[in-house]
Amino acid sequence: MITAVIQCFPEGKNVSETLALYIRDVVGMSQDAMSIFYSGFGTIMVFGGRLAGPFQKALGLKNFTTFCNVLTLAGFGLWGTGGKLWAMWLGLAILMPSMERRSATSAAATDHAVVAGMGRGEYQASFANFRALATAFAPWMYGKIYTWSQSEGRSQPGLAFWAMGGFAMIAEVVNQTISSREYDAAFTEADEVFKQAIKSRNRDPLEAEFEAAEESHGLEATISLYNILKYMKTDTEEKKKIAPMRGGRWEVMFEEFEKKERQDVQLDHEAWAKVYLDATKK
Repeated sequence: MITAVIQCFPEGKNVSETLALYIRDVVGMSQDAMSIFYSGFGTIMVFGGRLAGPFQKALGLKNFTTFCNVLTLAGFGLWGTGGKLWAMWLGLAILMPSMERRSATSAAATDHAVVAGMGRGEYQASFANFRALATAFAPWMYGKIYTWSQSEGRSQPGLAFWAMGGFAMIAEVVNQTISSREYDAAFTEADEVFKQAIKSRNRDPLEAEFEAAEESHGLEATISLYNILKYMKTDTEEKKKIAPMRGGRWEVMFEEFEKKERQDVQLDHEAWAKVYLDATKK
């Protein structure tokens, strides 16, 4: 979890205020140019999210995290060094694959929490508190660095961006203490905990998991969904009980799950989220 929390510091919402001052006062962008730049920022966040799955499959979870941390340092470092329009756009392009830098660490941390006996909701609430602290502290700190770097005759306005990239390197130092096996084993161990919990329930076995997934969004929800679908695949009786739930939406999802398996398609968490959302619209 420590790596994931540190990776919250360079998030877009935490750097946006300092970035706005920098591109206006140092880079010299007009209001129209700033609007276009921020639109570009939003665009790379969308495409960066789509790249996370393929990169994770190609590199593995630990190496993917390293890849994102290095790109984060490179992108922010370019912003801090250049102070030129071309450097801002090139830095933005470099940052694109790193937009989901926290996805692997958050997934592994959630699974390890489950293995340790915490519920997913309990862990996510704890993590949300730490993330809130980072969100409260980071913009203030970057603003202070930005002001200090231009006071008393100093002329180093890009120093704040090196601080942003520095957090990615601190996260990488922690990441290097985690083995690839610990990343990969987390999901398997959490899945076993999930199966044992299902067997011990005396009520409808997966309704609670469904409700938790339905009320949440993103990676944490799709971990639950993937576990549920995989368990349904190995237990025909549970499939019969669960499929009619919520107006047959589970049945739609399970059909999609089986179809992808027949096609030997390995879906990442983001793809399963889309399957879920498509199913809930039917």
